[in-house]
Amino acid sequence: GGDIGYLDQLERVAYNALPAAFFNGTMSSLIYYQQMNKIDATNSPPKCENDASTCQYCYGLLFECCVANHVQGWPKFVMRQIQLSSEGSLVITQYFSSETNRAIQLLRGITIGSLAIETDYPFSETVTVKLEGVSAPFQLEVRIPGWCKEAQVHVDGKILNTNILPGAMHPIQIEIGSTTVELVLPME
Repeated sequence: GGDIGYLDQLERVAYNALPAAFFNGTMSSLIYYQQMNKIDATNSPPKCENDASTCQYCYGLLFECCVANHVQGWPKFVMRQIQLSSEGSLVITQYFSSETNRAIQLLRGITIGSLAIETDYPFSETVTVKLEGVSAPFQLEVRIPGWCKEAQVHVDGKILNTNILPGAMHPIQIEIGSTTVELVLPME
């Protein structure tokens, strides 16, 4: 695992900076935040691909500033919600409702028939993960945000008796068949 502080930062950007650009209805509050500390950021030629009078930040490559903003930011955020670790764990990095009825193939031939994530996060403290048709035991990892001091994990209605650290990935053993994981992330 890497530094999951980057995942917390990604969540902050997705739920705050991306929507903020649309609050006035014109996108005039849009700021290209993904590389704002880049050394060659400038608002003057020759490195700016836009008109120097309107350029906020420039990155040298044509259209590079648009790769994470407006309509491209959301799909790229959504695509990375569920990942596979190099060790074969299924990893849930971000929390929003989603589902798939297509089989998910893990390493070592393990399959999951369907997976659903149900939540109103970040407006709710609860995230429910439903896994069905699991062919063999595997490890699921869920992100515990760095700001969450007293997270709880319930598996099929039972609270896990483990130390749940904030700012870390928390492993959960998933068994054959169907499992429901409920993650409670108390917000201060």
